[in-house]
Order: sequence, then C-alpha cells, then structure tokens
Amino acid sequence: MTPTTTFERPEDLMADYLNDRLSAAEQYVFEVSLSESAALRESLEHERKIQGVVSSDQSHAVALPRFGNFEQRITRRSSWLPDLRQAMPIAAALALAVLVGVATIGVPDHSDDFQTLSDATAGYDKPVVRIVFLESAADAERRAFMSEYALDPIAIFPAAHSVDVAVGDVTRAEALLGKLNTDERVRLVRLVDETAK
Repeated sequence: MTPTTTFERPEDLMADYLNDRLSAAEQYVFEVSLSESAALRESLEHERKIQGVVSSDQSHAVALPRFGNFEQRITRRSSWLPDLRQAMPIAAALALAVLVGVATIGVPDHSDDFQTLSDATAGYDKPVVRIVFLESAADAERRAFMSEYALDPIAIFPAAHSVDVAVGDVTRAEALLGKLNTDERVRLVRLVDETAK
C-alpha cells in the first residue's frame, strides 16, 4: 500500500527528490512509490542523466537573480510616483478644462445678439426713434443707412434687426419718422415713449 501525500502523482516530487528538498515524510512516500513502480524508476534515472549532462555542461556558475533586492528597488523607485487612483480624477478634470478652453477659442461673442427689444432700457432722457430693418438688410447696408441719415445709435439689437437713435427733439423725431416710413430698407419705425422711465 502506498502512503498518501498532498501530491496526486509521485512524479510531482521527483525534482525535489533529486535536489534534496523533500521532508522526511515526502521522501518516504516517494521512495515507497519508487520501489513499487518500474516506470517511476526509469523516469528518475532519465532525470538524473539530464541533470548530470546539464551540470557537466556548465563551466561557470550561474548567478541567480536576487528578487528580494529587485522588489526593494521597484518599491523605492515607485514610491515617488503618485497613486494612479488619486491622479485619475485630477487628470480627467484637466483634460476637460483644456477641451472646453480649446472648444471656445475662436467662437465669436454673440452675447448682444440675444438682447430683445423688451430688454431695451426704458426711460431715455431725450426723444428716441426705434428703427426695425428688414431682415435681408446686411450690416454694411445698415451702416450706410445710418450714415445717410446722420444717425448715432444709442442701442443696437442685432437679433431684432433694430436700432434706437437719439434725436434732438420731438419735432425732429416726427420729421425723421415721416422720411423713414417711406424707406424700403425699414420694416417699422416708431417714437420710443420717453415718459416710460
């Protein structure tokens, strides 16, 4: 009867047997198996021959790596590196900030484009005429219009295609209203209520 061991097969103990690394109990188990199996004895002799050839071929000693020292070197070198779990959120936030910054470069500022006529400052201190241009009128055409009538805008509403201009008095405002009502570039013109302060 073969004694039991933690190894399923006696061949698993062969390398340690040849290198004298078995405990007394394991050596006993292996030698009992060896006495009962001709195939195991044959394998052991084959392994001894291989070991003899290998040891006679070596003319110099082979230095074994010192893994303990290697582990210390790795630990020492990596100790100055940040923990990636802590660095990842910071790196992601920086990448997002750069992405947002790059995405906004060259984007024109259209913040005034969204000012509506209802956002216009009420309560001008002098008579004001509001001119609403046709949507098809280009910016250059509007500037030429303003120059032609010698008008100085006090408020511009690009999204509404409108402009408020100050006029000297109500009489001049009414005369301007008459001229502008017949201009084909103008959709609507009216006097802004100066009493809405």
